[in-house]
Amino acid sequence: MSLVVNCLPSKDRERNNNALRAVEAFLSRQTDSELRSYVLGYGAVLKEVLGDIEGARKSLILARSLIGFSRLMFTHELGLAKLSQQQHLTEEARSWYRCALRTGLEIGDTSCAGELLGFLTSSLEPLNAEDTSLCMKAALLSWRVLALPGEPDLADLLGVAKELRAEELRANEAKGRLPG
Repeated sequence: MSLVVNCLPSKDRERNNNALRAVEAFLSRQTDSELRSYVLGYGAVLKEVLGDIEGARKSLILARSLIGFSRLMFTHELGLAKLSQQQHLTEEARSWYRCALRTGLEIGDTSCAGELLGFLTSSLEPLNAEDTSLCMKAALLSWRVLALPGEPDLADLLGVAKELRAEELRANEAKGRLPG
């Protein structure tokens, strides 16, 4: 756990570089795939903070390849979507959001509100039938996970996604979690 605490990103570039070196040293000794994936994700955050967006992308792609369907994979896919958006790679971002939605549905017990909103706002292109179905399923799952009353208005997916995301942020805040 001390590796994680010592490697949290800060505003101090030298500290971030030192943390990244510690992450890389740890990875050179670690063989457990899940732990490597987790630490590669931290390294990606540090690389992003240091301005190495491409390095962060490569770390997240490697991290994702080391594990199966899990919350960690879901987190890596969301990170890849956000990095793609930062680079104005709209279709790639949408593809990663789509992957995150599918992973979230496979997990089955986590809200996909942020990913749904990201997917719906990542492009001006209309949704095809497959994406509409995926978004409806993600909205229904998120509605259930967040224990919202009634049923979502699936005719307004963007409105539902905004409502879900606001509720997800409130729930996270109530639990003392950082927005994500």
